[in-house]
This record gives sequence, C-alpha cells and structure tokens, in this order.
Amino acid sequence: MDFATAFWPLVSALIPEATLYPEQCDDTLILSLTLFKKLAESDIHFFNLGDLMKQWGFLLLSHDSREIVGNVDSMDRVTNGLINLLFCGASFAKASQQDLSCSTIPDLDEIIVPRIPLLNPLTRHTMSETVFFLVKDDPTQYDEVLASLESLVVHDEAIEDGTAKPPYCDLVLMLTTRFLGPYSYELPFLFDRNKSIRSHTGYVGLKNLSNTCYLNSLFTQLFMNVSFREFMLTAPVADGEDSQKLLSQTQTLFSHMQNTLTRFVDPQGLAGSIRTYEETNIDVNIQMDVDEFYNLLFDRWESQILAPDAKKQFRDFYGGQLVQQVKSKECPHISERLEPFSAIQCDIKGKTCLQESLQAYVDGEIMEGDNKYKCSTCDRHVDAVKRACLKDIPDNLIFHLKRFDFNLRTLQRSKINDHFSFPDKIDMRPFKVEHLMDSSAETPEDVFELVGVLVHAGTAESGHYYSFIRERPSTSEKDNWVEFNDDTVSSWDPNYMEAACFGGLESRGPIDSGTMAYEKSYSAYMLFYQRSSVVAAQKQALEESKLPSPVRLPLAPMFANHIALENELLMRKYCLYDSSHVNFVSKMLSNIKKINGGQCSSTHSLEKRALFVALHHLDQVVSRTKELPDFVSFMLTIRQICNACAECSRDYLDWFCSYPEGLRQLLVKNPESLVRGEIASSILSALNKVKSDAAYAYGISEDELEDASSDSDPQLIYRLMKNLDRLWEIFHTNCRAWPEYFGLLASIASLGEPEATLLLDTGFLHRTLDIVNADPLLNLTPQFSRMLNIVNKRVNTRPVNYEAVITLLLKLLQTCDPSEKVVPDRAPRLDLALAAAPIPLAHSEYVQLTQHWTRSEAHICVEKLLHIHQNPLATKQIIITLLKWPADFDSAIDFHIYQALSHGTRKGVTAYPCSPFLKAAVIYIEHSESDSNRVLALIGHVARAASHVDNSEGRAFLHFFKDVMGLQSISENSHVTLEEVYATCLDNVGNWAPSLLTHFDSGVRTETEQFLYDFIFANSPEESSEDSDDTITAFEGVQKLAIDCLNYLHETYIRPRQTVVRATLVNIHEVISKALPFFEILEADDPQGIKYFNMRDFEEADEEVSDWNGSEDEYGSSEPMGESITDLCAPLPDDDIQL
Repeated sequence: MDFATAFWPLVSALIPEATLYPEQCDDTLILSLTLFKKLAESDIHFFNLGDLMKQWGFLLLSHDSREIVGNVDSMDRVTNGLINLLFCGASFAKASQQDLSCSTIPDLDEIIVPRIPLLNPLTRHTMSETVFFLVKDDPTQYDEVLASLESLVVHDEAIEDGTAKPPYCDLVLMLTTRFLGPYSYELPFLFDRNKSIRSHTGYVGLKNLSNTCYLNSLFTQLFMNVSFREFMLTAPVADGEDSQKLLSQTQTLFSHMQNTLTRFVDPQGLAGSIRTYEETNIDVNIQMDVDEFYNLLFDRWESQILAPDAKKQFRDFYGGQLVQQVKSKECPHISERLEPFSAIQCDIKGKTCLQESLQAYVDGEIMEGDNKYKCSTCDRHVDAVKRACLKDIPDNLIFHLKRFDFNLRTLQRSKINDHFSFPDKIDMRPFKVEHLMDSSAETPEDVFELVGVLVHAGTAESGHYYSFIRERPSTSEKDNWVEFNDDTVSSWDPNYMEAACFGGLESRGPIDSGTMAYEKSYSAYMLFYQRSSVVAAQKQALEESKLPSPVRLPLAPMFANHIALENELLMRKYCLYDSSHVNFVSKMLSNIKKINGGQCSSTHSLEKRALFVALHHLDQVVSRTKELPDFVSFMLTIRQICNACAECSRDYLDWFCSYPEGLRQLLVKNPESLVRGEIASSILSALNKVKSDAAYAYGISEDELEDASSDSDPQLIYRLMKNLDRLWEIFHTNCRAWPEYFGLLASIASLGEPEATLLLDTGFLHRTLDIVNADPLLNLTPQFSRMLNIVNKRVNTRPVNYEAVITLLLKLLQTCDPSEKVVPDRAPRLDLALAAAPIPLAHSEYVQLTQHWTRSEAHICVEKLLHIHQNPLATKQIIITLLKWPADFDSAIDFHIYQALSHGTRKGVTAYPCSPFLKAAVIYIEHSESDSNRVLALIGHVARAASHVDNSEGRAFLHFFKDVMGLQSISENSHVTLEEVYATCLDNVGNWAPSLLTHFDSGVRTETEQFLYDFIFANSPEESSEDSDDTITAFEGVQKLAIDCLNYLHETYIRPRQTVVRATLVNIHEVISKALPFFEILEADDPQGIKYFNMRDFEEADEEVSDWNGSEDEYGSSEPMGESITDLCAPLPDDDIQL
C-alpha cells in the first residue's frame, strides 16, 4: 500500500501526457485505474476526488475519438480509459456520499464542433452508467440531463400543426434541408442499426432502383479511380438543372459516395438525368448491357463538358488510339488509319487468357487469294496482313470481354462461360505499334496493374452485375480489395480471383459417389487496369501527405456542408438506437421516484419531463427498432410508473394529446401489432387510473353541464378524443391497425355511457356503419373507395380484421334508444348522458341503420355483417338489437332483415357462404317480433334451399334445423309459438332430410340420421294408441319423411339411372327401414302404407344389362342402379363401404 501511495502522484501526472499518444496509452490508463481502485478501497479521502473528476472530464471532452464508423470492434483507447476512471470515481463518490459538481464543465456546444460521437458499445455503456451515478441523487443535475436527452429526440408541436417552420435548436437542425415533419430524423420502422451506416471498408454502396445493377457496378469502378473522381468533382457546372444536369448529378453522387456515412446512396437523381440516344430517360426497370451503358454515359458526359481542354482531359482518362494497319508482304508499303477507343474489345471464344486474346488482336488476318489487298502505291493486288495495334494507351485501360454471342441460326443471344484468365499485371509493350513495327528496338515496358473486375452473373437474357475493386492509393502494405454489390459493400480476398472471375467449370456436390461439373454462370465482363507508374505515384503522394485512406478529396462547400449535416444527424440517430442509450433513458425514468423519497414530487415537473423524454424515445427509437429488443421492458417501466400514480397517468395521456403525430405513429402506423396493442392497452389503463383517482382532470363529471367549457378544466378525455378523431383521416390506409384503433375506441365506449355518447357525438357510430356497409354499388367517398380496394386485395391472403369495428358498432348501438325521436346530426347528446336521459339516434345514423337494397329489399348492414363473417357474438347482439326496435319506430326493419337472410341462403345468388346467414336465421326465429308469418316462412325457405345443397355447407344447414329444434323459448312478443316452429320443421323435413342423408360428406349423413332418430323417431309405434296431437304429428312426420326419401331416390337416382357410390345411400336406407314399423301398424288399405311398400318393392319395368364387364357382380364403390329400392339400399359389408 505504501508503494501505491508513493507511486500514485507519478502515475496520475502521466494521464494527461498519455492521452496525447492514443496508440500507446493503454498501459498507463490501465495502471492508473488499478492504483486508483486500490487506494480508493483503502481510503477514499486520500484523493481530492472532485479535482480528479474535473481533470479527467476535461481530458475526455477535449479528446477527438478515433473510432472507425462501421467497425463495431473499433475502440478508442483514450476515451475508454478516461471513461473507466470517471465511472470508478463516480461509484466511489456515491458510496462515500461525496458531492461531485459538474457545473464548471462548459456546455459541449461552446467548445466542441460537431464530430463523430463515441461508437464502441462497451465505452458508451460505461459512459452512461457514469453519468447516471453522477446525477441520480441530484434533482438539478437530473433535470439538466433530462433536458439534454429531450434535445436528442426533438418533437415540435408547431411543425406538426403546420403553424410554424422548424425552430431547430442547433446548427445541424437549423441548416438541414430535409423536412421531416415534427421530427429531426428520418424515422423508418423496423430500423436495423447494424445496416444503417457504411461498412468498415470506408465505402458505401448504391441502391438498386429496380434493374440498375449495371449502373451501380460501373459507377463504383469509376468512383474508385481517384483521379477521375477529382476531375468530375471539379468540372465547372453552369447549368446544373438543364444542359449539364448529368454532370451536376454525377458530382452530387460522387460527393455523397465519398463523404456520407450512410450504408448506401440513392442514385435516383443521376439515373433520371441520363438520356438515351433516342432522347428519352433510361428505364430503371430494364437492364442494359454495361458496355453499351458505358459508351452512352461517356458520350453524354463529354457533351456536357464545355471547355476544349477539359474535353481532351476527359477523353484521356480511358480513351486511346488504335492503328488499323494493312501491311503488304510483297512490298514495303503500309496503310494506316487511326481510330479512337474507350475500351478494348477482347474475344473470348477460342481463347484461354487475356494475353492470347490481345495477341490475336494484333496478329490480325491474312489477306490472300481472292481476298488480296490492292496496294494503292504499287497499284496491284498483294498478299497482306490486316491488324490493329495500340498507338496511344491511356493511364486507365478497360478490357471488354465479349462473353455474349449472337446465334444466327436461333437468332438469340447466348453467353460464353468458357474459362478465361487474366493477370494481376500486364505489359502492353508487345501490342503497341512501335514494338510491332520494330521488335528489335529498345521499347520500354508499359506495365498495367489490375485494379477492378466487373462481373456478370446469369445468362445473356437476365443476370446481375457487381464489382471487385482494388483500393488505390492505400496506406496498407498489402492490396485491399472491396466487393461492391449494389447496397452491400464488403472486403474481398483477391486470392479467390480465379474462382470468382475466370469462368469455366465448377464441381457441385457428390452425386452417385462422384461430382458433376457445371458451367459457372458468373465471370468477369469488364477488366479495369491502371498504369503501374500512376499507381505508384498516387501511393507515394498519399504517404507524403500522411493522410489516411480511403482518400477524401476536397468537396465544394455546398456538398461538404450538406453531407456533414446529414452525417451529424445520422450518427446521432445511430447512437440513439444503441441499447445502452435506451437502457439509460429507462433508468432515468425508473429512478425518478427515488429522488423524492420513493414518491412523486408535489409539482410533478421532474416526473413529467422524465416521462415525456421516455415517450419521445418510445416513439422515435424503441418502437422503430427491428425485432423490438427493448420494447417490452421499456413499456413495463412506463406502465409501472403510471400504475403507481394518477398524475403520471395523466401526464402519459397528456403526451399523446400534445403530440398527435406520436399517437398516429404508435397506434396506427407502426407495423408491429405488439406495439399497437400495448399502446392501446396502456392508454386505456391510464384513462381508468385518471378517472378513478384524478377525476378532476378526466373531463367528464357530474358538473359537466355547468363548466364543460371552462378553461380551468383540463378535459383530458376531450383532448384525447380529438386526437383519436384525427386518426380517422388515415384509418383506411392502415387496415392492419383496425384491431388496436377501433379496439381502443370500443374499450373507451365501455368505460361508461358518457364516454360512449362522446364517441357518438364525434361521429363514430355513423363511421363504423360506413365501414360495414361500404359497397361499390353505393355512393362512396374517395376515402371509402380506397378502403374497399385495399380490403378486396387482401381478402384471399390476409383478410382485414373487422372484429373491433363490429364491437364498437355494437357498443354505440346499444347506447342509443331507438324509441327516442331522431335528432339532427350535429346535435350534442353528451348532456343527456350526464343527466342519465335516453340517448337518441342522429339522423345519419338512423338512415344507415335502416338502409336496404332496392331490388332485393335486403337490410344492408345485416347483410354486410354476415358477409364479413367475423365477431359472431357481437353480430348476434346487433341483429337482436335491431329486431327489438319498436314497431312504431320502423316497422319495416324486421322485413328487411328477413329479406337479407332469405337472399343470403338462396342457391346461386351469392358467392358468399350461407353458414353465417343460417346462424343469423336461427337468431331471427328466436327473437323476431314480427306480426306476420315471416318466421315460419323463413324455415320453409331454408328447407327448400337445403334440398339442393351440393357443396360443403351441408353441415351448416343441418345445424340450422338442429338449433331451431333445440330452441327452448322464443321472444315473448313473437306472433308464433314454439310448437308452430317445431311443426314447421317437421312439415318441411321431406325437403331437407333426403338431401342431407345423401350428402357427399359421410359425417353430415351420419349426423343427419342421428338427428332424425332423436327428434322424429322419438315415439315408438306402440304409442300409436295415444291420441295426443303431438303423437299424431310425430307419426305423420315419420311417415312423410319415409315417403319423401323414397320419392327423392326415385327422382334423383332410379329414374335418371344415375351412377352413385353405394355408401352414399346407406344412411337414407337406414331411415327408410327405421320407418317400416310406423307403416306396419296401419290398416292394409291405408294409402300411405300402400305407397310406402309399393315404392320399396318397385321393380323397374325396363331392366337393362350393363355393358360393363363383370356387371353381374356386386360393385364395391360405384355402379348403375339395381332392380329395386330394397336391393339398391341393401347394406354393404363394412369393408366394402367407401366413405
């Protein structure tokens, strides 16, 4: 310990000096931290802790962090060491109850210009923990930190309301040109922090606009040529909006590609400025050949460069000259013609490497025989050699590998996937005209280095382009290669050059103990070489400048400032989405009550600020992060705060009232159902808390009639309702949020009659009816037309959820008293609710509820609810409510509901399923109070419809009759009795039973048979002596059923000689056989008995022998009709029945 005490002053004095050497400071700072901990644990008063903390704080604030954007493992050792010292000091200070003052540390904006913040997660976590330790017990500093946190998530009400321009609080927000509404940042949902900034390579990608990979791959190659980039960035632009638009957009794109910190740049502006040879804009949806695009692009660029010297300099970057020679073999004469080139076309077919292709290029072809060349000097035909030589070679050389060929036989393009190699370095001397003319002369070598490969993957008709590019100049000892694949940029190992770029064959997986060779569909398409002397000169210049790589060229202030401001906002946003920052905000909120002894303060100002800061972060950060890693815990902290205090709940609701855009984003626009559902639930919970524990702030009270307009009353429920009403403007474009949005409204309506009436006055009953009733045949507003389009598009994939809409409709409908006189639409009804008076319907609501179709006279609302076929319990209650309307209020509504049910169960009329209409028909029979015979008529209508069931809805018809026969009571005001209902079902049994007994679904057949046994065959034939009406009716029902079943078999199968699966007739046979005792007790001359036995034993007059082979045998499945009903329906062995 004595050694540590003696050694500490020396080590402490070294800390400022160590921060000047970021690469060598690690040992000193670690030693300082170790000694500090050892001494502090022994005697904390050994130090002047306040002075040490200030000294380290100043050193931290004055240090420029050197972390690399995009490299998550990058750590600035100075920053990390100082923060660890500060955190340790703060911890010991709090443990020893020492006060630490930070008031003398100046505001950051006074001494620090905008720069890259701390990026390393571990360092940031330690920093946030240090700040929390320093302020957690000091209300003043606590408030200052909350103010700083609030400034990071600006949400300006005036901007949101459109009443003011953005009064941004600092230079960055003031100068940014992008208008983002009330927010300071672009805030997409599902934000992936790891993919928001440029890669660790230091380069950014380009967004693929649709099929623009050819543009992206070429532009990255050109951008990585620093000399070319510098030329384009400094080219004079006088008319950037018209005649030099492409040049201007190129400068914008290159500036952003160089300086931006985003992951990729959008080239939309540049693509829109490129004109084809037909003077039309290029179509980003159609892929171009990159070589053709290269020629078009350079032609357009050259036309927009005005100065002659600049034009020449531009051409010299990639342009050279060829010499087309014809050299005579019989005389010394040579004919030459100069041609410019921008890329050397290299044949692939029949060649193995670049050198071989170039050699063929200069070897040329022999002109002899009939193809002799006529020498103009000699005036005779001579044997000659026609070849192309390189005269002027630019510093940057492009080789276009001709991998696409045109088949004259098929008239289609094909891709040549042959293996074709190219070297890292190539000497162009053998292909220059000087060498070819005099190979013995001492011609200096002209070496070029490979600096880029543009690859094509795919076929001649479809594919994808991407680039491998060597970084130059570079401070690295080895060559750094980067892969640019649209918006994805990554390091690349050039050792894979042959595998990735040469083409040829590849082996894929063991097949039958061997391998199969396939042609590679990916191979080099354009090669970029740069003169070795230029590469070396650029590297030397970079080393002498002592600047890091990648190279950052000076930009025009217009571009530099704009991009710097965008980067500032981006890095703020990047750091906001760091999990340590969210945890820090959560800690600041959860600790708020501890400052005041475990309870809220009397003024509640600090608590409100902390809650607002948390909600701003919830809106702009937590709810927008991909996969929501912190959302659940963050919301739990907020709800714990609100559940414990009515004032906090009030502040929570006040935030949503004060920042309607936040409510819009969280409740409606957020794509995550977890977020929307939690927000809706928390708002309802807060409303309940305020209503029960802070009624004065709620806004609806017994004295509402006297002071509803008083400015002193906060009227929280009114403000919230106003903002919920504003969301109606976008409800149709956010159908996925209907469960949460309308669910919240329905829950508010359940809080009490005043709340429900407030929703009525806001117009939500009329609106929900509009949603349910919406139909193309009605006169719809543009909003509902768009809603219907969205709903119809999703009907077969992700049907829109109407559950909450129907629940809200029910809640509001039950709030109204239809017996009251209808009031005008804008007449307020809240005063009636507060006075416990009945609530009448508004005129528009009444019209919507009584609306019916002209032709079918079907009730539109009921029909639409049954078409939607969701929330059956609420739908049932809505139908019951409508059926209970007083007859003197609207006597026709019962009729229109009846028409809707009849129309919905009619065969072939609608494409919608009958099942919901059949269930509603049972409800109608049970609750209708019609003074006519509609109930019995509806049963007959369904029975007739059931006789023709040929789809999967047989079970629904069966359950209708089971439910009707199972009714224990019907409406007291009904004009029919339950006995009449039963009798009608029995009277119509002949219509529906035979069809269901022969239904294709064996389950329906069996269930129908059992149902008939239970309800029709309940009485045995021995009870026939009883003379009760019920017994006689039951007997007659059995007899009628049997006769109807026999008639059905004759008409459906025997008479038309219809082929049928025998198992289909087993159940109807059992019913017919079961009825035999009910006919045997009849007198011999009874007409019913005679008819029954005659039809059972009927022999067909024209029995025919089937033409089928083996038709004399029994069939196991399907066969023509037999000789009699008895034979036809004879039971089969179990193993012969196919169900």
